[in-house]
Amino acid sequence: MEQRYRVLFVPGSADGDRGDTGSWYGSDVGVGLRRGLPAELLARLDVESSTHERLLDGASAGATLEAPIGRYSSEPGSARDCPCCAKMSLLRWYSHLLRRVPNLLRFAERQYVGLIHSDVVRFAGDPELRALVRKRVSQDLDQFRPHIVLGHSLGSVVAIEALSVSEWSPQLLITAGAPLSWPRFAETWSAEAGRWLSRKSCTWVNLIDLGDQVTGFQVPPRTPYANALNVVVGNDHYSTVFGPDGGFSSVHSLRHYLRHTAVRDAFQEVCV
Repeated sequence: MEQRYRVLFVPGSADGDRGDTGSWYGSDVGVGLRRGLPAELLARLDVESSTHERLLDGASAGATLEAPIGRYSSEPGSARDCPCCAKMSLLRWYSHLLRRVPNLLRFAERQYVGLIHSDVVRFAGDPELRALVRKRVSQDLDQFRPHIVLGHSLGSVVAIEALSVSEWSPQLLITAGAPLSWPRFAETWSAEAGRWLSRKSCTWVNLIDLGDQVTGFQVPPRTPYANALNVVVGNDHYSTVFGPDGGFSSVHSLRHYLRHTAVRDAFQEVCV
């Protein structure tokens, strides 16, 4: 009998990411996995979604991003390019500019994240909400015991926080379009997450599109993300102007992130 592999999906705030049990195949995570993985591997996956979204949706409005907590390092971590695509040199130049001009990235964070993503602001600025979400997803981890955890956008941060207090450790963590480069997130990890980030508990593949504003347009800093295997991808290789694969911020779409060969290779190392 063929072994089956459990995948826990921790969605971000984009509604298209969310896939309920039994319907994940048609969600963004299902579309992406169908496009990126061989059919025989896809048939051996059992995918569940975490149950934390209503906690974020129901939280009261939070304050705007305030003064930093902790310390932010601008030294980028190491990264490799996905072999199936390449990013435009203009985006690499813009990424370098944001990192080198003092406080420019922090200014962009306040203007972009603070004004557009209220759920991100609430999660980053409300320790009680963060603890509540972390506990809920850690319970999902302990009950489902996944081989692979897949986090997208803010869900990547939620996944790391939950893994830091869970009794279960997966073989693989994949994060895609994560806001790890924004200073606020590097400065507000819980103590438990800080300890998890400092040790290598599992293989961690982090996918970044330098045109994806949620990623801060750059590779995350070396500290505190030294254990991340960063892969720079080009989602504009797949996105369109119109239709389900296009529109505003379509390079942030999970269905595009999961198409890359780096995802297939990571899954195949676990699902042997």
